[in-house]
Amino acid sequence: MNIVPANKSDLDACNNLLRASDEEVEEKVNELLEWVQDINWPVAVPICERLKNIGSPLVGPVKKILLSNDEVWKYWVISGLLSKASNETVCSLKAELENIVENPTEAEKAEEINIVANEVLVKCQ
Repeated sequence: MNIVPANKSDLDACNNLLRASDEEVEEKVNELLEWVQDINWPVAVPICERLKNIGSPLVGPVKKILLSNDEVWKYWVISGLLSKASNETVCSLKAELENIVENPTEAEKAEEINIVANEVLVKCQ
């Protein structure tokens, strides 16, 4: 049972992902996050819906994205995934999100990442 899409329209993999155990999903978090680089891809939203529930295994991989220079990916991970994730998951990334809000790069400002980061930080109040 393949849970990682082969292409941006691979909804069969998404259906498998929805039925997969948390352990199976956790093993593929990094690969699945690659499909959230563009929320307009048909597979992106179902992947966010499934990943939002796995909690702490999401923190390390998302932290790497937030520290990267891929602003579009950061935007979609924050707005499409962290906005739906648990308060606990978001608060585990509080330092990275606060840094984006308080010290955004010009590229982060241009993509409005600091704005969406600030919006999800309310989960930590």
